[in-house]
Amino acid sequence: MKKTLLALTIAGLLTACGSSSNSSSSDDTNSSSTETTTASATEYRVIDGYLSNAEVCYLAEGATDCEVIGTTDDNGLITIPDGTDSGQLIATIIAGQTSDADGVGYVGTTYQMITDIGTGADAVITPYTTLDALDDTKSIDDIAADLGVSVDLVKGDYVSSTDEDQASVAIIAKTLVTQLSESVEENNASELLTQATEVKTYIDEELVNSDIDLSEQNVVVLDDGSLSTETAITELEDFLINENGLSVISLNAEYYSQEGGSVAMFSEDGTGSFSGEDNFTFTYSTEGDFLTTSVDSDSATDQFIYVNSTIALSVPLAGKDLTVMVDSTLETATSLWDRDEIVGNTLYLIFDDSSGTTVATPTYAALTFSDEEVVIVEDGETATFEWSLDDDGFLTLYTGNDYGDRDVTFVKYLTDDNIVVYNDYYNESFGLMLSDENLAEALFNEWSSISE
Repeated sequence: MKKTLLALTIAGLLTACGSSSNSSSSDDTNSSSTETTTASATEYRVIDGYLSNAEVCYLAEGATDCEVIGTTDDNGLITIPDGTDSGQLIATIIAGQTSDADGVGYVGTTYQMITDIGTGADAVITPYTTLDALDDTKSIDDIAADLGVSVDLVKGDYVSSTDEDQASVAIIAKTLVTQLSESVEENNASELLTQATEVKTYIDEELVNSDIDLSEQNVVVLDDGSLSTETAITELEDFLINENGLSVISLNAEYYSQEGGSVAMFSEDGTGSFSGEDNFTFTYSTEGDFLTTSVDSDSATDQFIYVNSTIALSVPLAGKDLTVMVDSTLETATSLWDRDEIVGNTLYLIFDDSSGTTVATPTYAALTFSDEEVVIVEDGETATFEWSLDDDGFLTLYTGNDYGDRDVTFVKYLTDDNIVVYNDYYNESFGLMLSDENLAEALFNEWSSISE
């Protein structure tokens, strides 16, 4: 079955997924909050890499309600009811909740994938089954033919395949998910397939005959639509080992005033060096999301709560301040604030509200902007102020006496696809600004939990 999903159905599903918890909302009128259980059932796997804690619902033929089944396990698997042999399955990959086995930490962007049940694909929900379900003119075989790869790869679990095109198909899938929308209804199947074929051509012409190991690469779509490569971050060392070194910036103003911006170098042999206010060498080891560094008989451990190719966030278990790590040669943000990304939107701030102390005070605030005013909600209290954006890219909130006898001015410092690291210009401190509430809440809650 191929059909255009009702926008109401998808909106209902997103409402059910609108938090970083694993349970669905009992107030949602378009998706059932009762998880379906059965003694005899079929397992489906949700794949970019294997995606755990993604929410899956079942849309029966002719139905407008998408019935929530549950969330995927650590291997991306979910059991669907026995007898579910038609209709569609929709997987919602939730920023700040879902994790990718091919990455570190949570996914940073919310998106949906879909599969038609019983129409040729294996028991998987992938970017390729999404293309198939959204395009009435293409079968899964047609999609494989357009890409010039085996249909068995495209319709099944390409992650575990040993096919010679496995790496290419995995790279294309990872590029496609960066183009998928929060609602499958919002996707353009033709544009997605065109993007997929362009990535395949890029891989064949630029990468296949090079010395590059495809399993260690991602292909990214740049702002101008061109393609480029970046190292795939599949484990913590992939981020840490950087020939340029990593700039280390604490969001704690007192720590930053003492240390400034420091640079850490990590080598493949498990040694490293640190330069800044203090200079020293160390040994290190990693386990999952944890980094332990040792100097002589002393050791310290950081827990990483967010890692992508550009920015990593960690919390030292001793200091408990939130720390930003980036490539030391990365230029500060060249893009200025744009009114279109501000007006009519809510942005979520994560910052350390401590003053004159290294004891971290994790703080979270939501800023909702209209043309001239911003409504700030912090710790249950609400305040409204005027704001402005000047030609130098300074975003100023005229908070005056309410915030320590000063206005607050934000300057973009560094950005990735999900997070803006801002500089609180006059306070000489840093913080994070996000547009995705799920991711913002998850990062804040992780930091708060660690710092308790």
